[in-house]
Amino acid sequence: MVKKRALFMKILYIACAVFGVWLPHMSNSFSAIPLETEQLFLRPVQLSDTKDIAEIALNPLVTKLCGVFPPVKTIEDVERFVRVYLLGAPALGILPRYPVSWVMVEKISGRIVGLVIFCAYLERHQRAELAFVAAPDYWNKGYTMQACQAVIRYAFSRGLLRIYATVDPENKVSEHVLQKLQMSFEGVLRSYMIVNGKRVDRKMYAIIASDVQHE
Repeated sequence: MVKKRALFMKILYIACAVFGVWLPHMSNSFSAIPLETEQLFLRPVQLSDTKDIAEIALNPLVTKLCGVFPPVKTIEDVERFVRVYLLGAPALGILPRYPVSWVMVEKISGRIVGLVIFCAYLERHQRAELAFVAAPDYWNKGYTMQACQAVIRYAFSRGLLRIYATVDPENKVSEHVLQKLQMSFEGVLRSYMIVNGKRVDRKMYAIIASDVQHE
């Protein structure tokens, strides 16, 4: 039964990729496209994903350490986040605040287990800021690592030269992910952002294209 579901999810994934169900949010040079890892499908976010994203965004363990989401308290807040930050309104010429984003879909269950986002992208400088979040039930399973590796490879293949990320100094799990991604620690950004009404520091990590050319 599990194998049949995994096969169904793969067929669905391929069909959507071929027939263009997911529309890119940016130019063809760098936009979210379906990607695949050993255990995950990565696909662009849809409005129908709101309920699943809310389960992650409203989890106290996530809100404590993660800076991906603005202050959200209800599913309506999360829907607003999805519309404004992840989707925008392409028909009206309104770009999403986070220019490129994917949901992480577990192959076996078909469940959305996290997000991988480029929350900033400067085409002129060929750099982007990576952010990620996973449901606590899926921490320490290697899913985030797989997803970020796939996204980083894709970004470098599209001409980006630098990918960076910031992390809460107390979030050792996420920091470990960045280290395993071969991102280099570049220093502490003091009073870098506001999370839950508090100004907080962030550690800066980065990787550049030449770091992975040998792979």
